[in-house]
Amino acid sequence: MTKQLSPRDAELEPDIDVEFGEEDFAAFWRDAVASEVRETKEIFGVEVVVPTDLPLNFEPMVEAMGASSDEDDIKRLLSVLFGQDVLEAWKARGCTGRQFQVLFMWGYSNGRGDRVDFAAAKKLADDAAKADAEGKGPVRTVPNRADRRRKAASSATTASAKGGPSSSRTSAASTASRRKTSPG
Repeated sequence: MTKQLSPRDAELEPDIDVEFGEEDFAAFWRDAVASEVRETKEIFGVEVVVPTDLPLNFEPMVEAMGASSDEDDIKRLLSVLFGQDVLEAWKARGCTGRQFQVLFMWGYSNGRGDRVDFAAAKKLADDAAKADAEGKGPVRTVPNRADRRRKAASSATTASAKGGPSSSRTSAASTASRRKTSPG
């Protein structure tokens, strides 16, 4: 199969003709994911798949939304987490604002790879609401991957400073010059 370049791409690279083979990645991914067993939960009568991944643009969407209470923004985020029309079904079954915050935090956290149950999601939502009420503004309720790595590196450094295991030498060669000693 040959991929046709868009007019803009053709302007930039007029002589490129990309071959992808028999199937493109989207088709491969649909097949690969279709064979996975996915955990589901019933929430307000709607069976939803527990999110295990998020699109790369999800977090910027959340940050751009900020404190927006526009229902279209909320529906867009929820459709990414749980599928289309979930908000309408939950509203019809009596979901409250506080319950919604917990459900969003639960889906968002699980989608980021931090397995949380509903109780942990409630605590995250309560902490975020408390920080907001205290005027601290929005808080990052679940550290992202880079934050978790920094914390792990920091705790390793702290362990070493507290007399923990030191790092091993990586090379016998030294880039420093030998210290000169005076005879005798």
